[in-house]
Amino acid sequence: MKKFISFLGLFFIATAVFAQSFTLKTADKTPCTVTLNGDFIVIEETLLGGYITRITIPKSKFTSTGTKVTSEEGGKSVINNKPFMESGDVIYIIEDQKNTSIVGFLSGRAYYQQNPVMGIWLYKKDIQAIAKKLKL
Repeated sequence: MKKFISFLGLFFIATAVFAQSFTLKTADKTPCTVTLNGDFIVIEETLLGGYITRITIPKSKFTSTGTKVTSEEGGKSVINNKPFMESGDVIYIIEDQKNTSIVGFLSGRAYYQQNPVMGIWLYKKDIQAIAKKLKL
C-alpha cells in the first residue's frame, strides 16, 4: 500500500511538471486552455454542445508568427467538431491584419478558405506570458 501511495504521489508530481495548463480568454472572449503536453502545446476552445476547436503544435513554434507547422512536425487540429475528430493538419500561425497584437492559430482549411472563425486567436501578450512561465 505504501508503494502505491508513493507511486500515486510521483504520478501527480510528474503530471504537474509535464502537463502544465493555463486558462485564458481568446481575442473574441471565448474561454481557452493552453496546455504543455510533452513537446507539444495544445490550444483548446470549448464550444457549445460538446464541440471544440483544438490546435496542437510543437512547443518550439508557439511564439512564432508568420510560419506554418506541417503534420509531419506534429500539427493537428479539430475545428468546431467533436474531440475524437482530431487529425494531422497544416497549422498556420499568423498575425491579424487589422490588429497586430493578435495572433491566429489556423487550420489549413481555415487558412485557404480565409475563414478566421475556424481558428483560435490569442493576444501576443498572453502568448508571451505563457511562454515565459513555460520557459520556452
